Amino acid sequence: MNYTDKQLLNKVKSLPDFKYIPKDYWAIFVRSKSDVPDAFDDYCFLYKGEEFITRSTCTTNPGAPILTGGWKKYTNKGAAVIKANQWMYGCFKFGLHAGKMRALRQIKNIWYHRDNDNDNKAEELGKPELALYNTNIHSNSYKLFQKIKIIMGTKIGLWSAGCLVLNQQEPYEKIINLTEKQADFTAVIIDEF
Repeated sequence: MNYTDKQLLNKVKSLPDFKYIPKDYWAIFVRSKSDVPDAFDDYCFLYKGEEFITRSTCTTNPGAPILTGGWKKYTNKGAAVIKANQWMYGCFKFGLHAGKMRALRQIKNIWYHRDNDNDNKAEELGKPELALYNTNIHSNSYKLFQKIKIIMGTKIGLWSAGCLVLNQQEPYEKIINLTEKQADFTAVIIDEF
């Protein structure tokens, strides 16, 4: 995905629920059209105001074990897929994911779809629902922030049951270090265009 800052900013400003560009750190997540099963094929772009800071590969989709029926462990509705092309103003805040990973935790309701067809693709199926499901922004390793180089996995697996998961160590650590003192954190998910 080779977008210019201007292209990304223009795209998120064109969304129906756009109100303003946050002054502090915030992120644009771009959901890949290819949706390779169980792969980190999406991107996260961190901004401060309108200034680009860093980017990372990530996923905006649940992993294959969740999409193919693992969602039944959590709900009878289907795998949680965060609705694309929406702003999530102030919906996250620094905290711990699973009680042990420095992350950005969901603190407000956001819109979801439920994918319950048990195939290997994340789809926005059914009527969207507004809820707080603890779909956090986190990494795919519990060993970060230890001043050692970690080999990050390439398969989503159980790392996401709906969370936004980054799989590059340096950008992830930078994002968390920069945002941990913010009152809240805004993100927006857009489809690849």
